[in-house]
Amino acid sequence: MIACSLKTVCFILPLACLSLLFACAKVGPPPGGRIDKAGPEIMEVHPQDGDTGVPLNTKLALTVNEWFDHNSFQDAFFISPEPRGKTKFKFSLHKIVVSFKDGLEEDKTYIITVGTAFRDLIRNPMEKSYTFAFSTGYRFDFGVIQGRVVGDKSGLVAALYPLVDDEIDFKEEKGEYMTQTGAEGGFVFSYLPRGDYRLLVFSDSDGDRLYDPDNEELGLSWMDFSVDEDTSQVILIKSKKRPPQPPIINSINPRDREHLEIILDRPLEALPNPAQVIIIDTLKADSLLVHELYRHPLDSARLILTTAPLDSFEYYIFIRGGSDFAGMIMEDSLIFTGYAQSDTLPPKIMEYTAEGDSLLGSLEITCSEPVKMEKLLQGFSFSDSTRSAPEISVASPHPCKYELESEDFTAGDTVLFNLAMLEDLYWNHSPDSLMVIFINEIRAEEKKENVGSLSGTALFERDYSIVIIARAGGRDIKSLKLDAPGDFRFEELPSGYYTFEAFVDTDRNGRYDYGLLTPFRYPERFIVLEDSFRVRSGWETGEVEIKFD
Repeated sequence: MIACSLKTVCFILPLACLSLLFACAKVGPPPGGRIDKAGPEIMEVHPQDGDTGVPLNTKLALTVNEWFDHNSFQDAFFISPEPRGKTKFKFSLHKIVVSFKDGLEEDKTYIITVGTAFRDLIRNPMEKSYTFAFSTGYRFDFGVIQGRVVGDKSGLVAALYPLVDDEIDFKEEKGEYMTQTGAEGGFVFSYLPRGDYRLLVFSDSDGDRLYDPDNEELGLSWMDFSVDEDTSQVILIKSKKRPPQPPIINSINPRDREHLEIILDRPLEALPNPAQVIIIDTLKADSLLVHELYRHPLDSARLILTTAPLDSFEYYIFIRGGSDFAGMIMEDSLIFTGYAQSDTLPPKIMEYTAEGDSLLGSLEITCSEPVKMEKLLQGFSFSDSTRSAPEISVASPHPCKYELESEDFTAGDTVLFNLAMLEDLYWNHSPDSLMVIFINEIRAEEKKENVGSLSGTALFERDYSIVIIARAGGRDIKSLKLDAPGDFRFEELPSGYYTFEAFVDTDRNGRYDYGLLTPFRYPERFIVLEDSFRVRSGWETGEVEIKFD
């Protein structure tokens, strides 16, 4: 038998009760069983969806099915239009009360949205936005705009701005109607009054519900919306993070007295023309003529300028024109020191490819600078001295790139090129030495293994051009451009399952234009086919329909 004194018992009992209390107060998922992956659900609301004649001093009450993160509710709460004065939130275990200091307005339809940023205590988000509406008057607005941001972009803010005029200050004005995108990028605006609206979708990383062009992702709609009493409209949107500023000049490298290398912070989609480049001698205040401007043959973030002769003075250069792939127009300047030495460096072959079959061979040559094409063509011969010099046709898609084709070049040939015949426009040429080029064989039968074709019909307005993109595994595999509605066909697609996207190529540059906010420019319209199509080796898959209504 164990004996305990009364004093010992009195000491042990409180400790046991205290231990039990701490064990019971522990918050978290119970041990064992399934892990909770479900987000919170809103079970009841007051006023109820569709109520009319709601008093102006009404407080909102929402009941949730589980404990939740209070801060996330405030981040996810939207009321449109936003009442004047401060909004206050009061929380209990499963209930939220929202009050408005200055009350509600008369004869207004209010739309309340709790977005997908709303989370429970273990950070599970609500699956899709929850929306309800009530009116302080006795009638409802019933316009609807719904859409989806492609790429399963959840948690973005979708904002509607009434189009009183085209001058909207998006940095200072919040959308009158706001919501959040759901798990698959979807969003809905319901109970909208009549009027014209512009739609923006942005990431709102700072939580102020205003678009920040320096840090946030943006998507624009390709059209504005005109809402009537029972209008229902659907839109697809692409979003993209934009550069914080237009392209800038990082530095300038004078190659010689007539050539400048401009190093930019990013590649340009559209180059400025020579007239948009101003160079001024800071000593004499004279301007210098720019003769030519083109991309560096291997680095698309560099430009090469051919100018009137420079001296060893300081020069001011100003470029206003050209744009990057986000459509931002370049406008920048820099001061640099000229280099008065003439061009004495010989050109070099920087890279080449050579391939062919039994009928035709081709070479693609990239040089360090433009060269004389007639001299270039004279430099080729065969390692077999009994063969005569090849007849070659040449094209130059870039001032420093040359595409050569010849029926005398066939797979397996060894071609010699005399580097002394590589001469630039200033009579500089390389030393007299031979470069050996082997024509690699194209194996047509291997190239066509495990490939098939896919065909369909595209319907769109005849004044447009469209670009159709075939995708597999999340990657763009092939694209084609149609200048008129009708049939299309993708040849030699690797076997697999494909989805399709098409856009109206308004600027006819072959690339999708995301539009601009300032100055405002609509993005190009696009559609996505939700169905996938199987391509089988040696077969043609048909019945793909691309349709712009």
